[in-house]
Amino acid sequence: MEELIRNLYAKYAPDVNVDEKVEAISKTDYGVGEFIDDFYAKYAPEENTEEKKDAIYSNYFPKQYNEALKKQEKPGVVEVNTWLENLFGQEENVEYTLFDKDKNYGEDPGKIDFVKNLIQTGVEVASDMGRAFSGGIVPGEALPAYLDLFDKKNQLSSEEAKKLIEVGKKLEEAPQTKDMAEFSKRFGELTEEHGNVKGAFKAWGENPSAMLQFWSQSTALMGSSLYYSGEAKTAALTTGTTLAGGTSIATAGPDPSDLITAPIAFVSGAMGGLSRTMEKGFTAFDLIIDQIGREEYGNMSD
Repeated sequence: MEELIRNLYAKYAPDVNVDEKVEAISKTDYGVGEFIDDFYAKYAPEENTEEKKDAIYSNYFPKQYNEALKKQEKPGVVEVNTWLENLFGQEENVEYTLFDKDKNYGEDPGKIDFVKNLIQTGVEVASDMGRAFSGGIVPGEALPAYLDLFDKKNQLSSEEAKKLIEVGKKLEEAPQTKDMAEFSKRFGELTEEHGNVKGAFKAWGENPSAMLQFWSQSTALMGSSLYYSGEAKTAALTTGTTLAGGTSIATAGPDPSDLITAPIAFVSGAMGGLSRTMEKGFTAFDLIIDQIGREEYGNMSD
């Protein structure tokens, strides 16, 4: 810090006895940030900017500055290889796409090379769908805990609160694909620029493989919600049976097509009941995030 003090006084206040200033500051618990603010407020208030502070920290305290930057950085999505990708010798955390020149064996590949790349692309697509499916299972597993929170408000037992924390950690660690992360980012940018409908179509057009992955994730979410949540099972069965029964009575007649109406009504009703239960549980999750933040929730301990 002494070097910083001497250099600043030499530039902005060369007539000041800098030795006295250094000695006086060394006898206090004056922090670097406080010194910078006070110094610039007195000698160069127009230069007291965040950019100036960043430059000072990076030049005079590079180690601390870089460590602070690392803490602020949010790591991107890291895709761990599936067994299928390992089987075909794909590099970890590397995207293989048919039209990627870096992985296309040249801009004008021969037939054999093209087939090889086509296979690798298929492996990538299947593996990404598997990752998305795995990511969809985790929220479904968490649904019972969120339903308890919604129903019991602040009356959760210690075991139920512990479960809530555990599922929060699992959600933070749930696998996500690079395509899905990139789509979410571009979706926000394009809908802001072009509106919801046009922006959505543009986002899907840029990243069509993400559509398959979101479908896979959604399918897993609904299936795991049914599997893990008794309330979801009951809601789906009750609503489906009620709708199917009402439809059977309303369409009873000699027409053979009436026989398929009830099953279709049951499926529609079951999905409606399941969706309402999922919305109830995940609304509770959204309320938690609004209150304490996603990162803080993921970092909670028992």
